[in-house]
Amino acid sequence: MRIEYRDSDAAAQLNRYCEVSALEGPIDGGIPPEWTTLVIDFFRTAGADVLWVTDEFGEVLPACSPATAELDLSLRAVNRRGAIFSSVPGVLVSVDWDSFFTLFFASRSLLGRLPKVLEGFLSGIDTEHFWQTTPASNHMPDAG
Repeated sequence: MRIEYRDSDAAAQLNRYCEVSALEGPIDGGIPPEWTTLVIDFFRTAGADVLWVTDEFGEVLPACSPATAELDLSLRAVNRRGAIFSSVPGVLVSVDWDSFFTLFFASRSLLGRLPKVLEGFLSGIDTEHFWQTTPASNHMPDAG
């Protein structure tokens, strides 16, 4: 993480709170079950009517509708790790399971509509993160 986004004081405060409250910090990166509806709303707002989930190795699961039960089944199949795609170009949700964060990729206007319960920031144009950008073409229908 860039130095300007680090918050050592907040991290120490969170650690103290977890210790006092007997809470465990994250032990595994993944899309929390509580976020399923939020993720579905994100894709629906973008105009998606079909979703694809890939596991952390890029294996594509069968397509699912943007419905809570279906997406939860797909995410559970990949331990809630991986990425969620749709046929809408430039819209993606991806988990960095080693670093415990989730990335939402979309236009600035769509990202601005995410609920304020998510804490985050817009990254710079020079920020790099590596992921499989799209499932294999034989898994996705033609957009036309």
